[in-house]
Amino acid sequence: MTSDTNDLVSRFERLDTAVDSTRNRLDGHDERAIEQLADAYRRAFGLLEDYRDKATGSGDFGGYVKFRSAYDSFVEELDEDLPHRSAFEASREAVDRRRLSGRDFDRAKEALEPVGELVDTLEELSSLKEERREIRNELLTKRRGLIEQRDHLKSLAEIQPSALDVPVESLQSPIDRYNEAVTSAHREFLSETSATDVLATYDRLSYFTLVTVEPPPAPLSNFLNQHSVGEEPISTLREYLSFSRSKLGHYVGDPGRFKGEIGPHSDYLDSLSVEPFLIDWPPPERQLMRWRLRDLIQMVDRFAGAETIELLRTIQSLCRNEERYSQLRSAARLNEELDEDELELVLSREVQDKIVSVTTAIETIDNALD
Repeated sequence: MTSDTNDLVSRFERLDTAVDSTRNRLDGHDERAIEQLADAYRRAFGLLEDYRDKATGSGDFGGYVKFRSAYDSFVEELDEDLPHRSAFEASREAVDRRRLSGRDFDRAKEALEPVGELVDTLEELSSLKEERREIRNELLTKRRGLIEQRDHLKSLAEIQPSALDVPVESLQSPIDRYNEAVTSAHREFLSETSATDVLATYDRLSYFTLVTVEPPPAPLSNFLNQHSVGEEPISTLREYLSFSRSKLGHYVGDPGRFKGEIGPHSDYLDSLSVEPFLIDWPPPERQLMRWRLRDLIQMVDRFAGAETIELLRTIQSLCRNEERYSQLRSAARLNEELDEDELELVLSREVQDKIVSVTTAIETIDNALD
């Protein structure tokens, strides 16, 4: 069990004990009754503070009358079953005089001291309960994290160390080489082929289902097919869009119309990347990979050379052996997804010990919360 879990549990248990101990100092009264008492205590103290100068000595007689009336009414309106109601009666008796001094007000406050002690205890209890609630929430958060950790460790426990020894290079190498080759071919395609031919190619590629390629906007294709600027490559059109109109006038006949027709579709031109034609690592499951490769071979053949297509066929041949491909893919996923600590746990076979430790921490938290 981790030390921070131990610390949290210890703090929670100490606070739990402190809450019980403090609650026992409330003279057997429930907290709601003491809360009502606390409200009465604050009102009494407020009246005594407000009228101390106004109702004493040779001050304003009106202040004396208002104070006596207010304090008498306040005490009389207190619930008969209010805890320590007699302390308020004693406080009123202390100021039940024809002439009041500061000492009379002091005696009135002193009569309320037993109530003040209970109010202080209630405030202490409230503070302890709030602190305990915060620690409890921390423990619950910690518990959720430990449960997630245990579930993850259980998934690691299902991994056989031998699964990590499969030589994934036999699959990773042709995929890496293909990705490099198709990236280079696509870059050349955009920089050397006319925009009209590129968009026509993308229009045909958009009909394939397992490789997502967006078809070109019809207004863009129509404009480029009808104007000589369509003979320029996509990379040049992108560059032209960054020119000022005066500079653009050296390259196209009508700069205003060019920007008006091509500009709204700049996002589409920027989206023409090699990304849809790349193969992810780790690769997808076998059945999806087979169908995706079938589409890629037909699609990439429209802008890449035979060497690139041959790499796709090499990968395709590795998919024919279902068991072998599954082993390679599983090993690739494990090596990619597991960090060094997780790999070490699997290889050292210490996962079960870790599960026991985490489970013990969860149980310790549960016992404390119960």
